[in-house]
Amino acid sequence: MKLYKYLLYGTLISKEAEAFTQDRNVEFGHNGLSYSDSLYRNSKRVEILNTGCQLAPEKISDLDFSSLNELHFNATRRLGIDRSFMGRSPRELKDQGKQLEKFQLVDLFRIKQKNILACLPPKAGTTNWQRYFAALIDTSKEPEEFQVPDVFDQLPRVLKENKTLGESLSDVSTYTRMVNTRHPFARLLSGWRQKFEKSFFNIEVYMRRYGRKIARSSPDGVSEPPETHHFSFEQFLNYIVNDSMENYDYHWQSIDYQCLPCDLRYNIIVNQETSSSDADFLTELNQLTGETHLPGQYTDSPLLSTSLVDQFRGLPRSLIEKLYKIYFMDFILFDYSIDEFINVADNRL
Repeated sequence: MKLYKYLLYGTLISKEAEAFTQDRNVEFGHNGLSYSDSLYRNSKRVEILNTGCQLAPEKISDLDFSSLNELHFNATRRLGIDRSFMGRSPRELKDQGKQLEKFQLVDLFRIKQKNILACLPPKAGTTNWQRYFAALIDTSKEPEEFQVPDVFDQLPRVLKENKTLGESLSDVSTYTRMVNTRHPFARLLSGWRQKFEKSFFNIEVYMRRYGRKIARSSPDGVSEPPETHHFSFEQFLNYIVNDSMENYDYHWQSIDYQCLPCDLRYNIIVNQETSSSDADFLTELNQLTGETHLPGQYTDSPLLSTSLVDQFRGLPRSLIEKLYKIYFMDFILFDYSIDEFINVADNRL
C-alpha cells in the first residue's frame, strides 16, 4: 500500500505518511539528515521551483544582471516577486499541444514498475542515477553492473513510447516526478573538460562541430589552453555567450530547457551536490530499500566546491554576468548561487 500522495506541486498529504515519517526518522539519515529533514528540504526546493515558474520569460529577458540578481534573491528567500514580472501560469504539456525543440525531454524516463518519471540531464551525475533506476527494471543486476555505454539504453524514454506527447503525459500527475540538477557552472566545466580534451574518444566530432565557432569567439588576450585540451575553459565560455541555447550541444543546454520543469512541475528535486542524502530520501519515499542504491562513493558536499569557483577566478565579470543571464532559470528554479563567482571575477573586464 502506498503511504504517500502528492498534489501537483509536491505537497505531502496523508496521516499515514506522517506516522511513517516519524518511524523512519529513527533509522534514516546516513548523511546526518533525518527523513523528515530530507522531506522538508525537498518541499522547500519544490516551493522555490514553483515560485520561479511564475516568472514570464518575455518579461525578464531584457533585465540587466543587477535586476536579475535581485529577482533571484527575492524569489528564493520568500520575499516576493514584483507582479510586473509574473504571468506564466502552471500548465500541463498535454494541454498545450506543445511542440518540443531538439533535445527537450529527450532524457525523461518512465520507470513504470515504480510509478516514477525521472528527467536526468547530462553532466549532473546522471550515469549513476541511470544505474540506480536500471536496477529496478532488471532486478537480476546490481546498479554497479550496468556499464557505459549499455546503461544508456536501459531506461524507457517517454519520447519513444510511440504515442503523442499528450498521450504519454496524460497520467503525469499520478507519478513521482523527479528532476536531477547541478550548478550550471559545474555542468559547463564538466562539459568542457570532457568534450574538448585531446584524448576524448569523440574529439574529432566536437572539433568539427564547434572548433571554428570557439576560435571565432575568442577575444584578444584570452587564456591559453592547457596541454590537455584544444581550447581553454575561458575560450569555451566565450563561445557559449556568443551562441544560443537551441544551438548548444546537448551536454551544456540548461536543465530548464531540457527538462521543462515549469511544465512538468517535478515534485522531487535532487541535486548532484547532495546526491547521497537525496538518494536515501528517494529510496525511502518510494519504499525501494533493498531493491537499488545510488552507486559510487558519494557523500554530500558543499553546494560550491573551492575547485569549481577557482576555475572562474580572474575571468571577466562581464563574461560571468552573461553566463548568469543565459542560465538564469536554472539558477533561480534550483536555488544555485552566483555570488561566489562574482566575488572572484576581474571587475575591470
